[in-house]
Amino acid sequence: MHLQDLLRQKQVRSRILSNPMLIDAMLISMHLSSWRDYLEFHETQLLQLAMKPACTSLTQSLVTFDTLKGVRAIEKNIIPLESLLGAFEKVMNDLEEANRIFSNASEAKDSTFVIVQQALNQFRKDATSYRGQVLYLSKRAQSTAQSVLDVLNLGFQNLAQSQNRNTFVMAKSAREDSVAIRAITLVTSFYLPFSFVATMFGMNLVDFDSASRNLVLSNQLWLYFAVSIPLTALTLACWKWRM
Repeated sequence: MHLQDLLRQKQVRSRILSNPMLIDAMLISMHLSSWRDYLEFHETQLLQLAMKPACTSLTQSLVTFDTLKGVRAIEKNIIPLESLLGAFEKVMNDLEEANRIFSNASEAKDSTFVIVQQALNQFRKDATSYRGQVLYLSKRAQSTAQSVLDVLNLGFQNLAQSQNRNTFVMAKSAREDSVAIRAITLVTSFYLPFSFVATMFGMNLVDFDSASRNLVLSNQLWLYFAVSIPLTALTLACWKWRM
């Protein structure tokens, strides 16, 4: 029943007037159980996040930076609760002392003082229990965060190893290509002089004199070099421009 509904009852109001500590017990009883729901909510979230490192694999990782952010968020919400519940326990001790003072000062023997004393004592025990649960969740959050970090680091190491393997394969392929290029260059260097000589003797610009048996060069031989040299320079310029 809501507190406002209780305060509308005349009998309840008369009891509160006879024992002012009763209103404190009523207010605390209405809100103290919210801590249990709050802690259970965060514990459920933490357990769900803690299952990811246990069920993940290197090929299909379930752990991401969002997982770590979720664990840190839970840890951030839990850390202040220990000091809050510790302060709440001190408040309960002060309220119990105040209730004893009112009970001793009261001339009439009212059973509500005993009820309030028992309720405050139970509230203090509940707060102590919640405080222990906070300590457990805090340590569990720290261990879960460390597990998530370990899985992320392991994934990074596996990625680095994969990149190293790819780099090795690329270096090996480049070495093989370099060997092939050197072989082609060697073969070309070997055949180029022979090809040049064969080309020179195959043109009409060079001939043999059958009478003197001497090599006769044409007066237009310069045309061969006049065309070949500019074409070679143009080819080299185009290659350099593409590089």
